[in-house]
Amino acid sequence: MYEDKAHGFGKLVSKIGNALFEGHFVFGCMHGPGRFIFQKGDIFQGEWFFNKILSGNYYDEKLKLFIKVQELHIEFPPVRS
Repeated sequence: MYEDKAHGFGKLVSKIGNALFEGHFVFGCMHGPGRFIFQKGDIFQGEWFFNKILSGNYYDEKLKLFIKVQELHIEFPPVRS
């Protein structure tokens, strides 16, 4: 904690939707490496910059890569049949 704000590694649980963020905080903001786990099991793992997504990968509930984000450029993997 720094001036009553999250600072360093920690977990944040959402009151709405039961989402969980595990990662680094700076002055109360998600900043640096971390992962966001959604209620249905989807996961976004990547880098944050003061609460904004910088880069990372979004996986569906079966841990299949769904979206890749690189420096705010979003790529969708090809659809496999």
